[in-house]
Amino acid sequence: MCTRLNNKKIVLLIIIILINFSCNNVNKNLERFSEIKKGMTKEIVDEVLSFKEDKNVGHGLAIDLYNLSDGSSIRIGYSDNKVIYILHNEKKILE
Repeated sequence: MCTRLNNKKIVLLIIIILINFSCNNVNKNLERFSEIKKGMTKEIVDEVLSFKEDKNVGHGLAIDLYNLSDGSSIRIGYSDNKVIYILHNEKKILE
């Protein structure tokens, strides 16, 4: 009886982990950033992407870092809460 109960707990735990992983596994790819335009506010960028930055790395300017699914990264620079540039692996894709 005890073993059967433990097996059910393990199966339930695995299901919970898989559900949590699928909910948090957003496909972060370069194409998702193509809708972002210069002058957009951070709030609009968050809505367009439907996910938040991984880290804010700015010193002076606000710079949001996004780690993409393919291992590359995007940085979006903001001044006065508006997009001023986007870098993909340090190459400008919007200025």
